[in-house]
Amino acid sequence: MGKAQPGPNPALPDERADMSPVSSIASRSRVTSITLLADLEGIDQIITPRPDSAAVWLHRRGGPALPSDKGLEVQMRRPIVFLHLPKTGGQTIHHAVASTFAPEERSPIRVMSEVGPEGPFPSGYLFHSGHLDWRRLNEVGGDPFVFTVLRDPRERLGSFYFYMRATLERRAQDLGREALTSHQAAMLGPAETFFFPEDDAARRRIRQTWVNVTSNFFAFRSLSRAPRHLDISRGDLLAQALANAGAMTAIYRFGDFEPLEDDMEHLTGQRLRIAEKRSNTGPLDARVSRWQALLDLFEDDRNRRRLEEFVEVDQDLMERLAFRQSTLSGSGP
Repeated sequence: MGKAQPGPNPALPDERADMSPVSSIASRSRVTSITLLADLEGIDQIITPRPDSAAVWLHRRGGPALPSDKGLEVQMRRPIVFLHLPKTGGQTIHHAVASTFAPEERSPIRVMSEVGPEGPFPSGYLFHSGHLDWRRLNEVGGDPFVFTVLRDPRERLGSFYFYMRATLERRAQDLGREALTSHQAAMLGPAETFFFPEDDAARRRIRQTWVNVTSNFFAFRSLSRAPRHLDISRGDLLAQALANAGAMTAIYRFGDFEPLEDDMEHLTGQRLRIAEKRSNTGPLDARVSRWQALLDLFEDDRNRRRLEEFVEVDQDLMERLAFRQSTLSGSGP
C-alpha cells in the first residue's frame, strides 16, 4: 500500500475514446456537495441528492438514514469499485453501472496514466472503475462493494492480442508506424516473434504484461508484474493471488452475468441488462475461439506449447476461486 504507482502501460488501450455519453466524465472537479456532519454520530459525510433522484448516499460507519428535504424516500448508497481486467466485458459493465450514478459521483480515473497524488481511488466518489492497480483499495471508505470479472485465461489472452493488434493497426494507418513503441510495433509482426522475442528487454516486457495476467492482478494487485517479482515461483504466485482474492466482495465469471445483474439490482435498485449488450468488441466473430485463432498463427508446435505456460497459473487459480452465484434466492450482497 502507498507505493509509487507505475506510469502508463503501452500494452493497455485507453478505452476512453469510445466511451458512451453515459460513462463519460464531463468535469474533473471533485464533488462539491459534500457536507461534513460532525454533530451526527456515526455519519462522516453526505452527498446532496440531485433534483431528479431520491437517492442520498451516506458514507457511514453506521447510523440512521436522514430525511429528505423534499419528502423523497432516502436510500443508503454503497460505494462500488469495479476492477477491470482487459477483455472481460468490462466496458459493457462500466457503462451499465455508471448509468446508475450521477456524473459527479463517478471517479474520472479509468487508467493508471490518469492517476494523481490521491492515487487510483480519489475521495468523494461513489463509483470507481477501470484498469487500475488496487494496492490502495483500503482508501475507499464506506464498505465498498468491490468486484471483478474473470474470463477463461486462454480466451482472454487471445482476445486481448487480437484487439490490441487491430487497435495498433489503425493507429499505424492514422499516424504512421513511427508513432508506435517498439513493443507495439512488434505486435504487428509475426505472433511467434512478439511472444518469444530474442531481445532480453522485450522478453522481460512480455513476462511482465502478458504471462499469467489474472494471477498477477490478484497477487500484486496490478495488471503488470514488477521486475522484482519476475522470479517468483508459480506456487508462491498462486498462494499470494488466492490470499488477495479475499479482498474482493465478489468475483464473477465472464459470460455468466446473471449473478452480477442480481447484485447490481440489490445495490442500485435497477436491473442492468449486462448480458444483452456488448461494448468494445474485438475484430473476430463472437463464435470463434480466440485462443485457437492465436495458436493458428504459430508455425512451430513447440511455441504453441510454450504459449500454454502464459496461462498455467491462471488456469489453476480459476479452478480454486469461488465465483459469485445467483442471489435471487438469497439475501443479496
